[in-house]
Order: sequence, then C-alpha cells, then structure tokens
Amino acid sequence: MDRLCKAAAAAVVLVHFFALAGDGLRSGFMPDDMMNLYGYWTKPAWRLTADLLNPFSAAYRPAGALFYTPLFAFFGLEPQPFRTVCFVLLVANLGLAFLLIRRLSNSFAAAILGALLFSYQAHLSDLYYSSAAIYDLLAAFFYYGCLLRYIQARQRDHRIGWGRCAVLCVLFWLALNSKEIAITLPAVLLAREITGAGCLPCESHLRARLAAGWRCLACMTVLGVVYLTPRLSGPAPMTSNPAYHPLWSAQTYLDNLSHYLSLLLYRPQQLSAAATMVLCAAALAAALLVRSRILTFAWLLFMLGSLPVMFIPARGAFVTYVPALGLAMYLAVPAAKAAQTLSRTTRNVPTAERATAPAGLAALAALAVLLYSVHRAHNPLAAGWVAREEGKLRQVFEAASQLRTRLQPGARVLLQGDPFAEDDWAPVLALRLYYRDPDLHVDRVADPSPLPQATAGAYDAVFVIR
Repeated sequence: MDRLCKAAAAAVVLVHFFALAGDGLRSGFMPDDMMNLYGYWTKPAWRLTADLLNPFSAAYRPAGALFYTPLFAFFGLEPQPFRTVCFVLLVANLGLAFLLIRRLSNSFAAAILGALLFSYQAHLSDLYYSSAAIYDLLAAFFYYGCLLRYIQARQRDHRIGWGRCAVLCVLFWLALNSKEIAITLPAVLLAREITGAGCLPCESHLRARLAAGWRCLACMTVLGVVYLTPRLSGPAPMTSNPAYHPLWSAQTYLDNLSHYLSLLLYRPQQLSAAATMVLCAAALAAALLVRSRILTFAWLLFMLGSLPVMFIPARGAFVTYVPALGLAMYLAVPAAKAAQTLSRTTRNVPTAERATAPAGLAALAALAVLLYSVHRAHNPLAAGWVAREEGKLRQVFEAASQLRTRLQPGARVLLQGDPFAEDDWAPVLALRLYYRDPDLHVDRVADPSPLPQATAGAYDAVFVIR
C-alpha cells in the first residue's frame, strides 16, 4: 500500500472504533469510580508516591492514582475529562497493538487487520463506558509498551543491555501497579524467545535467543515475585477477598476459559469444556503444523496472558483485554497472508500491481462494515448495564445539587429513595467526594416519602430521589 492508502486504512479502523464505542465518551461515573477515587483522594500525595515506588507495598493498584488524582483535582466530579483520558488510552493501545503485530509479522496488512479486530468487542463494554476500567487500560498500555520495546531492542542490538533492561523493568513495574494481570509479562516474553516470533535470521537457535534476553527476563521475574509476595502473604492479602480467591482446579480453569472464549467469539451459548479443549488444541496444532512462529506466539499470548483470571470467579470479558491481542493476532496474520497470496495470482495482469492497494483498502472497509453489523447486534446485550449503573449515581448528584446552602464539615445528611443496595458504599463516598468532606455522615433510606418534621430536622440536609 502507498502512504495515502495506509493513512486511509488507519482512518477506517478509527472510524470503525468510534462508530461503535464513541458514545462512551458521554457516559458518566460508575459506582466503582467512587470507591477508586475516594481511596486515592483520602491519601496524601507522599503516600500515593510511596505506594507506587515501594516494591514491598501491598497498596491496591497504586498506578490508578496517576489517573484519578490529577483529574479530580482539576475537574472535580465532571465525568467527561475522565472519559476523554480513557479514550486516549484506548486509541494509544490500538496503536501499540498495530505496531506489535507489524513488528512481529513484518506485514502492514496483518497489522491493520489485527488492529481492526482488536479495536472493538461488545463484551468488553466496561472499557468503553466505565472509567473504573482504567486499570485494564493502563495495564495494557504499559504491558504492550514493554513488549514492543523488548522486541525492538532484541531486533536492533540482539542483546539487551542494563540500560534498556532498566527501562523495561520500569514499564513492567507500572503495568504491575496498574493491574495484577501484568504478572504474566515475563512468561510472554519467554514465549517470544522460545517461539522465535519476530526474531532476526541470525537468531535461529533457541540457546542464542535465551542468552540474549536472559538478563531482562531474570530481572522482571524477580520484580514479579517481589510484587506478588505482600499481596499473597501480607496481613491483608488480595486472596482474602472472595472476588479474588483462587480455586486451583482444572474444572475452574476450563469453565472460565469456556466462559471468556464464548463471550469473545459471540457464542449464543457457552462452549462446553470438551469443545473448549478441542478448539484450543486445534488452534495450537494448526500453528505448529504450518510452522508459524507468530501464530504459536499469539496462541501463547492469549493462553498465558489470561491465566490470572482463569482461577478466580468469572466476571465480564473486559478482564481479558490485555491477552485478547493474541486472539486478534492469531486471526489476522493468516487472513492477511491468504489475501496477499490471492493477490499475487493476478499480477500477470498489467494493472494488477497498481490496483492491489486500493483493492486492499476496499476489502478492509467492507470487512469493517461487516464487523460493525456483528458488533452492533451484540452491543445492547453487552452494554445493557451502563444506563442502570451510571443513572443511580447521576440521581445522587442531581439530588445533592438541589441544595443551595453550604454544608459545614462533618455535617449529617439523609439520602431518601436510595437506589443502591444496602451494603453498597457508593452513594456515601459519592456525597463525600461531592462536598469534599471525608467526615460527612450519610444516612440512607430506600423510602422517598416525606419525613416528619422532627426527623428531618435532625439532619443538616435531606436529599430525595423520587
């Protein structure tokens, strides 16, 4: 493709992405945003910095403070700046995905097709509508950035020196402190060396590849162990939370793998465990049969990268955002190669060479239209929760905005018609953030009926949601 057609192809991918996900720019805060934001807001700046830099800290995803703290300081509870930054990261990750596939395959066609496949998936709706998914976006940004820098360094200078190793370890540390799924990165880098994906011709031997990258792999493995230790064996380990308590069994793994693959492949019914095993084994066998290093690496990227979520209770498919790049790569590379093979058969026609680039662009646009219709059909099912969740918080803020007087620190307020579950702290944290008062005392009742004067008089303010 010439430069103009390449720019047009990139535009097709971006238009496809924004046509499907662009309405997420207008979404509001979700309940989890209040928990995340409040946790960072109530800590002093020195503590947030220490949590991010201290390798023995067990703080919850301290890199999230880089997102929530400055935006709240400048824009308060205005959701649009938060959504804008999330979309900047989504586009940046899309660009990194393109660069990674191109670097590994040395094919623009495979890279742009992979970017198109990776750009949107209806069951990843949390990424497009919820700022609370910032941890996945940040983890992917640093994860892909580290993987790309590693591959670039290995292709340019063969061996990775201590300087580049330090840069890669910093990126890995930021990815770890964004979300725990980044712990798989050293294993993915090792998989790259074992498969030889994107290797130079002079690196045909596995021993030579491992010798070239062992220093960085060893440092990152040590960093990963240091990161995990306080989170698994500290006074308040993550595994004490039922949502993160692992169940180490083959059945749990197969059930979760079936769950996530069924969502990513838009299966109307969940795949059985047997079908999942056959599908995964067939995909690996096909990659090995055609001796494709990049397909084998793509398979390993998805399987290894998704391991941290395969042994904990299943949740939305957005948790597979980081390893989902492997699935897009696995589908894109052979499709692009098949298209290029087909185009070569027509090159005996004099004008075929000049017509290849526009024809490829037209095929990409047609595929984008087809994918748009498929994604659009599944979007209402995957994003049906958005209006319900953001609407509850919006009602709380609208009720609070009706108060025209200033509340004193530590005031007592009552929220009537509370739309949240009794054990959900989101409305309490939301009102404390709204008034920037961590000592605000909030009582909640589900009934919006008028209160007796004596009861209402016991509060400094009463907020009613009808």
